Amino acid sequence: MKRMLPIILLLVTLLVGVSYYRTVDVSAVAGHVVISEIQIAGGGNPAISTDEFVELYNPTSSSVDMTGWHLQRKTESGGNPILVATLSGTIASHGYFLVGHTNYDGVVVEDQTYDSENIASDNTVILHSDILGPIDKVGMGSATDFEGTDQASSPANNRSIERKAFSNSTAAGMAAGGLHATAGNGEDTDDNGMDFVLRSEAAGADPQNTSSPTEEPVEPTVTETPTVTPPDGATETPTPTDEPTSTPAEEPTNTPTPTDTPTVTPTEEVTTTPTPTDLPTATPTEEITDTPTLTPTLTPTPTDEPTQTPTIMPTDVLTETPTMTPTNTPTPTVTPVPSRTLGIFTFFTTRIECRQEFHTIDMEFLRLQFPRLVCIRVS
Repeated sequence: MKRMLPIILLLVTLLVGVSYYRTVDVSAVAGHVVISEIQIAGGGNPAISTDEFVELYNPTSSSVDMTGWHLQRKTESGGNPILVATLSGTIASHGYFLVGHTNYDGVVVEDQTYDSENIASDNTVILHSDILGPIDKVGMGSATDFEGTDQASSPANNRSIERKAFSNSTAAGMAAGGLHATAGNGEDTDDNGMDFVLRSEAAGADPQNTSSPTEEPVEPTVTETPTVTPPDGATETPTPTDEPTSTPAEEPTNTPTPTDTPTVTPTEEVTTTPTPTDLPTATPTEEITDTPTLTPTLTPTPTDEPTQTPTIMPTDVLTETPTMTPTNTPTPTVTPVPSRTLGIFTFFTTRIECRQEFHTIDMEFLRLQFPRLVCIRVS
């Protein structure tokens, strides 16, 4: 009997632990629509103070018609302005409804908008029904009206506060990929400080609307973990460890046989490697032959600019200069014309030869030389 006593105590501990995990997580799920997430300012520099939204969640098993409902905020001093005078639409079972300011710029589109008021830090957001009265309220920061013994945090810019899925939910667990990320936002102990988490700066806000997937408040199947946690069952834990150690021991014994095949393949690859080296040696020779052919074709391009200027101007000058010289200088002109060929230029199908000539004029005590550019059409 004494030997059976530790086993009995172990079983009782496990049963109590499992029942605790099952009851605590789902006991506080609300039976009505709740305010599930709030953002009071967006990002940017400067931040947009009216980039805000209020998300609603329906944790019940039936859809809810929001006709006759309204959303309002309450200031720290007690003012009670209306955000949305009349909500319209239906929240599906385990679905969401997004109410946003007209300056809200999130990717998820709001189902209904407002612009007459905006939420600020230390405010209280209230969901109210004309027939049922107050449905839910969330006081933030140092708000004077809130549920329970403590307020929820006032979120910083581009962040939000989010209602938990269960009492043991954390900010990391509610973030994308977390344990409770898709388990809804139904935790409601009527204590704002206990029911909400401040989403991390990296996670940011996570608004959802009527088109978002529904999220049923079901705890993930991780209830088997408590069976491993109790230290009293140390005598039983080595038994499962024997099974995994034996299975991998048989698998590595088979692996050395295929290792013989890869030893043969590299030798064949080594023999084939010199063949691709012949290919890169051929490719650079083609690139080198291309480059010299390009250089001579580029040289005539700068010659286009001088060919345009001399073809029009110097021909006019030649016709005018002989007529002007006898009137200005009655003295006989000496015309030894030294010249220097500048080059032959091709302009489309016409070849033009351009040279520089120096005309010398002797006066009594002066000798003047006048250079001029002469261009003659060759062909």
